Amino acid sequence: MKRIHMLLIHTLEMMVVEGILLHLRNGEGRKIVYIAPMKALAQEVVEKFSSKLKPLNVIVRELTGDMQLTRLEAESSDIIVTTPEKWDVVTRKGGDGSLSRTCGLLIIDEVHLN
Repeated sequence: MKRIHMLLIHTLEMMVVEGILLHLRNGEGRKIVYIAPMKALAQEVVEKFSSKLKPLNVIVRELTGDMQLTRLEAESSDIIVTTPEKWDVVTRKGGDGSLSRTCGLLIIDEVHLN
């Protein structure tokens, strides 16, 4: 049973990476926002995606309560990994250059919505 579980997790991770690659190719410069359920998982996702996508010059950055991004850092990022709480704050600010307006692909990872 554990082997099936690990295979399922690997398959889901590969589907996410394939979706990201497809979007990067066809997304017309729009950002990918990945919402992780917790800051610790956001850090893990940034590390994993950074190492896997580094050969493609994909820039992955963390945006959480602990990690802020300058406007230039956010604009130069291809993938921004955040938490539900931070995404809520960011999307409420709005504006022409806001992440919610530049987001072309939103990935929600294990978030339990009420």
